[in-house]
Amino acid sequence: MDWNSIRNELKKSKENAQKPLPEKLRGQITDIVETTAGEVYGEYAKDPDRAVINVRVEVCETGDRFRSAFTLPQGRASWMNPTFKLRQFTAKYGDVPDIGMVVDVCVSNDGRFDIDLS
Repeated sequence: MDWNSIRNELKKSKENAQKPLPEKLRGQITDIVETTAGEVYGEYAKDPDRAVINVRVEVCETGDRFRSAFTLPQGRASWMNPTFKLRQFTAKYGDVPDIGMVVDVCVSNDGRFDIDLS
């Protein structure tokens, strides 16, 4: 790609970034990858060997892609904890994450997409 093409793409990207996002965003789960907390969070992982799934989502309205990590349960107590992210997901969407599933998407104050669990 030559510089003029790159420059034009950057300009389009900047213009699109300045447009307000729709109030309601939807995303489709495109991939689910099993990994570890250490792979996802690096040195910040409390339990680096803990099993985690990375749920990859494409935002329907914008085409943006993001991923959201969910730690896998370690026994029954995980499912009883109201702050357990996978429990929140199943409570809202009625099932565990699956490829092709459509979810609500929210945007954080710093502009990052995530799956809406509220």
